Amino acid sequence: MSQRSLTFLCKSVLLVWVAIVHTRGLAGDPPAVHRDEKVDIAEMTRQVNALRGQGEYAKAIEAGKSLVAIAEKTFDPDDPRTGIAQRALAAAYLEVDAKNAAAPLLRAAIAILERADPPQPAALSYAVGDLAQAVESDEEAEALYRRALALAEKEVGPEHSATGHALNNLGWFLHSQDRPEEAEPLMRRALHIRERTMGLADPLTAQSLCSLGAIARALGDVTVAESLVRRSLDIRRLVLPKGHPDLAESCSRLARILLGQGEERAREASALAAEAFDVYRRTYGPTAIRTLVAMHLKADSLALLGRRTESERLHEDLIAKYESLPGSGLASVADSIGDFGEHMLHAGKPDKAVELYRRALALQRKAHGDDDIAVVAMRQRLADALYANMKIDEAVTEGRAVLAALDGNAGEPRPATGVALYSLAKYLLATGGMEEARPLLRRAVSVFERTTGRGSRETLEAIFLLASAYVVMDEYREAELLVDDGLQRFAEQDDVRTASIAGQLIGLRDKIYRSTGRRLLPQARPAQ
Repeated sequence: MSQRSLTFLCKSVLLVWVAIVHTRGLAGDPPAVHRDEKVDIAEMTRQVNALRGQGEYAKAIEAGKSLVAIAEKTFDPDDPRTGIAQRALAAAYLEVDAKNAAAPLLRAAIAILERADPPQPAALSYAVGDLAQAVESDEEAEALYRRALALAEKEVGPEHSATGHALNNLGWFLHSQDRPEEAEPLMRRALHIRERTMGLADPLTAQSLCSLGAIARALGDVTVAESLVRRSLDIRRLVLPKGHPDLAESCSRLARILLGQGEERAREASALAAEAFDVYRRTYGPTAIRTLVAMHLKADSLALLGRRTESERLHEDLIAKYESLPGSGLASVADSIGDFGEHMLHAGKPDKAVELYRRALALQRKAHGDDDIAVVAMRQRLADALYANMKIDEAVTEGRAVLAALDGNAGEPRPATGVALYSLAKYLLATGGMEEARPLLRRAVSVFERTTGRGSRETLEAIFLLASAYVVMDEYREAELLVDDGLQRFAEQDDVRTASIAGQLIGLRDKIYRSTGRRLLPQARPAQ
């Protein structure tokens, strides 16, 4: 090839290269520095999430702000990486309960991720679930949690980690709404998925274990609850740094369970509550909800240990802090006080439970007003504590108010209505009010049949109490029909929780036989 030809070829190649660069510039292809920034964006997102996982929330927020600023400067407005960056910052805000800062970021991220091409279903599911934590309306929150789960199940599959995350969030929300029966199967699925996808010793697995333990306690299975929360605590001590807020969560939750078992477990409970209190105070400040809940646990554990002066000093400090809280904070603290009241009731301290429920009820009313469902639920718990404390007339008064409030709400009956009917009937039976109690129990059976099942524990308990009322009135024929019907219902299902009630029904039938000397009717008919 001649020198002239070689020169022409080099010039041609140079012109082609210039044309390509110019065309790419017109098309909006980012220069090399932007491609480097894209790599940095992915790494920065991981760093924000890592800081959040380590409990370094202030650092995560500052890093998240830089991340979002760079992403918005680097990418087109609809680039999904901008949405993912916004969600990372919002998630850090949620860790410190800065919902007002998180919500607009999450709405912007969802708008971007909904238009993403190719789709980003997992990222969208995470963002929608996070938004549910930031909204004020319970109805909107539940709708968002369910949307996040539907997105994950449909787009990434029932065993994906995003599905486990969505199940965990929805399950915990339902538990917070006093719906543990609905929450429990969802949380078990979440735990199963996280054990398979994350491993047996992952922080997210520990989160689901701790949450499932709280749900088990709400369902009355304290032994299972303690086992699950201890597993979560063991994992978190193994994989998280000392002083991590998630570690404090397991400490606080285990302390609650132990305190409900009386003085013999108070020493361990006190140590756990003190650890949680110190961590929360350093992480969130002295007036944060988590801090005050742990402070309350610490105060009550000191009382059980006989350290009354320290306990009273902490309680006085708590009351002063409670009074300074906004309405939403009051509701959270009221729930925690109510939970401890339940522990005291189960530990055989109904007088302490009454005191705690009254305090919780006052806070709930201040937060929500008299007609809120949370206030009605707390009044029911107070009524049960009054009954256990032999203050029957006061229990009847509270029970009537609870039933009136539930009957006043239109719509399908709920298990809470059955509980109110059953409880008020039980209080009335203690006063000799048989005639008023029996129709209430018939209604309770009907409500429980529709809401919890024909052979559920709740239904059988109502049948047993109604049959017992007939025995007291020497109406053995009706009593035996009810007992046989209850035993038939028990035989038709396999819920092990009802075995003890079946035993009570058999014992009541034996009492009927001894009183009458014969079996009155060989056949059973349904409960009235």
